[in-house]
Amino acid sequence: MGTRVRVEGRASRELQVASLAVEEPGGPAVALQVDGPRFHADWTPRVGGVYHWHLVDARGGGPEIPPVPLDITLVRDSVPAVAIVFPGRDTVLPLSMEQPLVVQAQDDYGLASVELVAYRVRSLGAPEDPVVRRMGMAGTRSALVRPLLDVSDWGLLAGDVIRYRARVVDNAPSPQIGESPEYVLRMPEASELRWQAQQMLEDAAAEVESLAEQAGEAAEETRELERRNQAELAEERRNPGRQGEEELSFEEQEELRQALEAQEELAAEVDSLRQELEEVSESMRQAGLPDPEFTEEMEELQRLLEEMMPEELRERMEDMARNLEEMDEAASLEALERLAQDQEEMRQRLEESIERFRRAATEQALRAAEEEAAELARREDVLADAMEEGDTLDLRARQQADLEQQAEALLERMEEAREHLDELGEQQAGDRAETAGERTGEARRDMAEAREQAEAGEAQSAAQEAREAAEALREAQEALAEARAEMTQSMDAAAREALRQTAEDALSLARQQAALREQMRRANTEQQAAMRADEASLLRGVRNMAENLSAGSRASGQVDRAVSTAIGEAMEAITETLEALDSRRGSTPSPTATAEAAVRALNQVALQAIAGAGQSGQDAASGGAGEMQEMLEAIAQRQGDLIMQTEELMPMQLGEQALARQMQQLSQGQEAVAGELGDLAQQPNSEEQALGDLDELAQEAAALAEELAMERLRAETIERQEQLFQRLLDAGRSLERDEESDERESEVPGEFERNVVGPLSEEDLNALRFELPPADVLGRLPPAQRRLVIEYFERLNQAAATLPPGGGS
Repeated sequence: MGTRVRVEGRASRELQVASLAVEEPGGPAVALQVDGPRFHADWTPRVGGVYHWHLVDARGGGPEIPPVPLDITLVRDSVPAVAIVFPGRDTVLPLSMEQPLVVQAQDDYGLASVELVAYRVRSLGAPEDPVVRRMGMAGTRSALVRPLLDVSDWGLLAGDVIRYRARVVDNAPSPQIGESPEYVLRMPEASELRWQAQQMLEDAAAEVESLAEQAGEAAEETRELERRNQAELAEERRNPGRQGEEELSFEEQEELRQALEAQEELAAEVDSLRQELEEVSESMRQAGLPDPEFTEEMEELQRLLEEMMPEELRERMEDMARNLEEMDEAASLEALERLAQDQEEMRQRLEESIERFRRAATEQALRAAEEEAAELARREDVLADAMEEGDTLDLRARQQADLEQQAEALLERMEEAREHLDELGEQQAGDRAETAGERTGEARRDMAEAREQAEAGEAQSAAQEAREAAEALREAQEALAEARAEMTQSMDAAAREALRQTAEDALSLARQQAALREQMRRANTEQQAAMRADEASLLRGVRNMAENLSAGSRASGQVDRAVSTAIGEAMEAITETLEALDSRRGSTPSPTATAEAAVRALNQVALQAIAGAGQSGQDAASGGAGEMQEMLEAIAQRQGDLIMQTEELMPMQLGEQALARQMQQLSQGQEAVAGELGDLAQQPNSEEQALGDLDELAQEAAALAEELAMERLRAETIERQEQLFQRLLDAGRSLERDEESDERESEVPGEFERNVVGPLSEEDLNALRFELPPADVLGRLPPAQRRLVIEYFERLNQAAATLPPGGGS
């Protein structure tokens, strides 16, 4: 239906009339335009049938042989079909704020476009305007596209949802539109985000452990290749009749290239993990959880990963890859030896970092449990106020049952955290975590009592039990905070002890090296040669010191790279002294000069260790923009807490008195934020450092406090709170960018486009030779099986795309 037909023809004589008609009573007819012997017409058939020709010439005669009639059959165009086959259900938005999608579309006529429609719905607000991204299909009848729904810059907060659907338009003459069901991406709650971050850190620790094993295996393979090539080179040199024996063969070049590629793959995996940590940290900040402690921890982990592949190592690998074909066997052996050393050093760095990642995951577990206990205590207090009023006790019983379930889940997570503390040897922190679990268990029992009392209609008894549950949760929160403090103190003490011992060992070795240096000055060549054993013993002492520091670093989860670098320089200086002792008198440098350098290097180790021990456990003095950023992020975090507390009140249907008490508490919290912003605005250079007018932000916070004090709990109020929160985050981010340069530049803000859905490549839009099963069939499968089916058909279609025309095997 809707196809436009064009008819053109020529007769042997001039025509007077020409038409097409169905020879039935009331049948449709089409008049043809006549121009001498020519005729033509454009029309859209609305009725099917056999259309006969009616041609009359200028004399009134008809054709001697009538043309064959046109048999036109109209086929109704079907509505195009589209389905989101992955994830194909409502789900929680990932921590990355990016949701991969798989969209299947098909049409009997051809597809013009596939559109992805997404819009945000605030927790208590109306839907926002949808954002549409169109993908051209160029007329293909079926397509499988994999767009990326990226909402990382939407400023989502807990309680927000993203609704999205796919829409397809066919390219029929009268286009028709098909739409998929609408799905929901739920923004995780604050507690869910914290636990997602903890799980990500656990996965990162496992990944670092796996990378350390890979680095060790790569180093062993490189060493084996070096030994084999060295033996072959020795054999060739014993055969003087061979020509060009020191040139690398093709097989040897490939083996060296594979060793380099293995190291490059390791470097890529480390970079990928570092990028993932950065994205997690930014996602937590974007979601309204700008925890300075968590941010600092993630930045430190990223620095550790950056040190796995320093810039000089990357440059050395690139240089080896460029000069691979020009290497002889001697140069390749040297390259293999250096590569094996690099791999071994990388393995050591990774192993030293495993403990740090595990501790970071455990700290985040404690931090998440602490925050969740505080949130549950606050909600329990609100529920106790509502129970005291005595009405709608059936609703309060259901609300209490929900909090009871959350307390049960929190108790399980606390137990997991305590087990991790035991594995790390943190006995005191583990005891505190156990106490927190006991208090949470008490709170859960009190919640059950409160629920039963509410079901029985005992309002005052239920309220009292709820308050006792809230108090027990606050005690659990305090115990968790103490557990984190114990863990931090234990780590700092272990780090300080390791560095203190290193400083003592370095000073002792420096005194020994100084004594040997004085003996070298008075000794002849033979006597200097006899000192080689003492110098070698000194080198073993430095190596033992390095191993002890490494063990201490793993135990504390902290690594002081400055000390490690200084130890490496000391070992190099002592090695040069040994080489000088093996040389003849008059060689350059002399043993005395290299020993002097070794003394300085060992003293430098002691100085770095002493400085590290003094700094361990103390916060670096940030000052300037760094201090301002931390203060703004702390205020933003409190503002985010206020938003969550305000949103929690809306669905609880509190009575007048309970609502008034809660609104006064919110007003006081908002007023405290206004006061902190006002104090911050009075600091010197505050306006030069922060983005925006701090006084204006303080005034907005004060206005919100006044509105809350008047018990105006409206969606507009929450929206204003969110806007204030976003402006605080923007101010903190501006300071973070300012720290990258000493020079400040002013720019006029310009227009920008919010990038929501990632662009698709041409490869994503090809037609399918092997079509997927129908969407209803895929929808009945579990998500894991659905993914396997989709990937299987993708491999089939990719293989089909590579076949030459006409098939082939």
